[in-house]
Amino acid sequence: MTGSFDDVYAVLAKQHEPTAAQFSTVRQRLMLDANDQQRFDQMVLALADSGWHGFEAAAGFLALSETMIAQQGLTQWLNRGQAAVRLSRINFEPAVIYWRLVSIAALQTQGDAHLRRLEKLGLRVQARFEFASHLLADVLRAGEARFAANEPFEFSAWVALTEQMVDVGRSELVRFLDRAPSQISATQLQALHGHCPQSCLDFLASEAELNQWLPNRVLNDWWPICLQLARKQQGLKAFFDAMLTCPLNLLISPGAPAVVGSGR
Repeated sequence: MTGSFDDVYAVLAKQHEPTAAQFSTVRQRLMLDANDQQRFDQMVLALADSGWHGFEAAAGFLALSETMIAQQGLTQWLNRGQAAVRLSRINFEPAVIYWRLVSIAALQTQGDAHLRRLEKLGLRVQARFEFASHLLADVLRAGEARFAANEPFEFSAWVALTEQMVDVGRSELVRFLDRAPSQISATQLQALHGHCPQSCLDFLASEAELNQWLPNRVLNDWWPICLQLARKQQGLKAFFDAMLTCPLNLLISPGAPAVVGSGR
């Protein structure tokens, strides 16, 4: 197909009549010249062709088009569309999440820069796990939550850690994405990774048990000791195993670091 209005409308109407109507309405409101209309139509068609329910990817693009073209210009907006097309190469869902990320970016001072980091992260996941579209969607959803929280340092640390987990392997990445609320922030975890990547992996493997076993704030109080031990580049599995078997009164007492740190 050439990507003409009739072509795009036909594809959308076959998938979802309301989205076809949305396309017609938005296109009329934009009042683009002939060349720009063709570029716009081709982008909508590319999104609609992103597989089953591709109309959802196209609908997200259409819903934001008037506002974003007014703010950014057509070329920049089509670049965003191209990013969504790349992310939805296997499945439409990453594109749907991407449009939510675009909306969040518009509300933040550093939104565009953070959005580009998430685009890059998504493409990295896609390259490493080519057909795992659901994993890609999980990464983008987790990134959405961090992005929306608008805590730049935590967001930056989370993206960096996710990139590192992508390189390590799928099971490690999934474990990181599935982290329950913890005493240890992404910024703290990135500091641990900076000292010793294996120590970071050891913590993630033990984190759920540690959070269940230790009273609130105890793990955070011990974190400086974890960082000191991690500098030895030997991993922390034995240390965390010791914490899980050590009497709680010793972990809570002021003298606890000397007890567990000695290899108990």
